[in-house]
Parts: sequence; C-alpha cells; structure tokens
Amino acid sequence: MEPSIEEELQPVHPDEDVSYTFNTRFSLDNALDRIDMLKQVSLPPGEQSMAYNNSIGAIHGTLMKQHYQITKLEYELAKVLHRDGEITDEELAEKQAAYNQAVEAFKTFWESFGISD
Repeated sequence: MEPSIEEELQPVHPDEDVSYTFNTRFSLDNALDRIDMLKQVSLPPGEQSMAYNNSIGAIHGTLMKQHYQITKLEYELAKVLHRDGEITDEELAEKQAAYNQAVEAFKTFWESFGISD
C-alpha cells in the first residue's frame, strides 16, 4: 500500500499537529458538527436565506454521499481481501457494519433533505 500523504504534510498551525488536523479537523464528524453550527446562523427571510440553507444542505449531502461511497468501496475491498485470506471474518464484519451504518445514515439524511424555494 502507498504511504499516507499525512507523512508528507507540515503543521498548518503551531498549536495543532498534522495528525490532529488531518484526522480530526478534517473528519466527517467534525464537518457535520460545523454544519450544525452554521445552521444556527440567523439570516433575514428571503432569497439569501434560502440560498444559504440550500448550500448547507448540498454540502451536508455531499459529505454523507462521499462517506457512503467510501464505506462501500472499503467493504468491497474487504470482501476481496477476505476471499483471499488476507483479513479475518471479524475484520470483514466490521467493514460490513460500517457500510450498513453509512447506508442508514445516508437514507436518514435523504429523507430529511429538502430544497428551499
């Protein structure tokens, strides 16, 4: 496997190491938390507010879709690795569980999503 790009990066701030920025600040959970924070912003009613809400929804949807796609690919890879005896039943089950969670999370998002107009 190729080494992670993380090893080649320099800190972006003196108080934050590369690992924290790469793995925590740029994580799905952190991004979703930030979206929740942005949803609290009060804008006057009108087109600007609708555009803002639609933008937040598009970003949220993109993150959820990408998470679903990544976990699907990881599960597909795990099935091949399991078939070839490179990972255990438990490791395969973990990837399947992560995939199933991502499917449910995306469906939940989709069912709550709407476009302001």
